[in-house]
Amino acid sequence: DDGLFCTVGEACSAAAVCAGGTARSCDDGVSCNGSESCNESTDRCDAGTSTCGAGQVCDAAADSCVLSCGGGTSLCGGSCVNTSYDPGNCGSCGNVCPDVANSEPVCVSGSCSAVCDSGFGDCDLDPTNGCQDLQSDNANCGACGNVCAGGETCMAGVCQAFTPVPNEILYNGYYYATLDGAPPGADYGTWTNTCQTNPIALPTGWALVPEDAGVVANVIRPNVYGTHCILFSNGVSYGVRTYNNGNPCGCSGSVCMSESPAGTWRVTSCSRRILIRRPAP
Repeated sequence: DDGLFCTVGEACSAAAVCAGGTARSCDDGVSCNGSESCNESTDRCDAGTSTCGAGQVCDAAADSCVLSCGGGTSLCGGSCVNTSYDPGNCGSCGNVCPDVANSEPVCVSGSCSAVCDSGFGDCDLDPTNGCQDLQSDNANCGACGNVCAGGETCMAGVCQAFTPVPNEILYNGYYYATLDGAPPGADYGTWTNTCQTNPIALPTGWALVPEDAGVVANVIRPNVYGTHCILFSNGVSYGVRTYNNGNPCGCSGSVCMSESPAGTWRVTSCSRRILIRRPAP
């Protein structure tokens, strides 16, 4: 914009064009010149002979030439899109297909849907709540509706017989225990000083537990397991008395526990135990 106003008979320079108001200033990017305005019904500049360029149409509100769409596409936000298949403009401009858990939004024939991520499936046929885990769900193991038999648990999408571990605790669809099967403590306010003493292989059907606040509140806090700290799969330790991960055992990550020898897990010093879980039937 050069700040000059266009009047009848005055034209903008080659580098600028007219925009806005009855006495318009010269502004780069608008296709009509001088005192002309853009007429969307004719795709021409009124009071002149200029027309919008090839592949453009007139937008009177913006007083400018804009992109013209073809081939079954529509102009949405300055871009040509196919509203039959664009998840950001599904069925109409601005209709955004929602993100739901464990899936990618898609637009099919102008209607929103979702494609489940690998390892997940829409087993409850409710697209609004996303896709369900097929890797550890005993009722949908590897595929929707594939139910593991009694004595089996779903691991990596395959029903497998599991090894019983003493002192299991059920919470939120999983059985929890310590790797060495320690009994839960009765008084979670009392400090104790025992731990897993030897390397132990993961029992069949069990896995290390990802760090989870709900597990801290509902499994670790009420049960103590006769130790100072409980370890998650990432090596983060939670104090059974402090209930936080503020380094209560003076370690973190691989410093707290290690896989040694291969296939077995051990704590690097007392007083710690490793938490494991398996899906509940």
